[in-house]
Amino acid sequence: ADSVSRLYAARGMDTPCWTPNLATLAECRPVVVSWNSEVPENEGGWWDPEGDKIVLAGADPSSQHLVLHEMGHWWSGELYGGWFPEVTGCEQHFVDHPSTPSCAWTEGFADAVAAWVLGDRAYVLADGTVTPFEAGEGLPWEGGDITQGNVAAAPLDLWAFDGPDGTWGANISLMLEHPSSDFREYFLEDRPAAGLSATGEAADLLLPYGIDYRG
Repeated sequence: ADSVSRLYAARGMDTPCWTPNLATLAECRPVVVSWNSEVPENEGGWWDPEGDKIVLAGADPSSQHLVLHEMGHWWSGELYGGWFPEVTGCEQHFVDHPSTPSCAWTEGFADAVAAWVLGDRAYVLADGTVTPFEAGEGLPWEGGDITQGNVAAAPLDLWAFDGPDGTWGANISLMLEHPSSDFREYFLEDRPAAGLSATGEAADLLLPYGIDYRG
């Protein structure tokens, strides 16, 4: 509950709902989190879009990153008005390994949500295992924009208070109008459509993560 409350407090909405396109408390859609401490951890820790709930098991709630990551999936579906990208090649995915554009985007965005709320740049499992978004020594993980960690780290620099966006508020507004299928579309098509930069400083900030969209 604490993790969910932290995202609710950080969402930056003028209405009581999770998205600004719902104006009154009566319109708000609640988030449902199902947890059974007796169920093995490998049977929990996901967002179930068909059941419209987050499923947790075992010690999953011990990781705020895990809970907020799954909340990031649910919230992006809310911001997209019930739509979610068609995701492929994501049966198993890792912060530090390449996957597919759609997998890296959806998982990386969820990681970025957790990191933004918690003020860090890593993913932490319930057992305390930490996987940083950067490989170390200023290097990205292999794969550029098809690797979850790279796609998680890049938005954090764009959203930074001293970055080109100043915060994540404009990006949340972007998602209401421009659903993105992958990071490339988000950056090169949807950011300009929403009045956010995709050149200059913004494009340069992607380079440390092995992502070069400068043409």
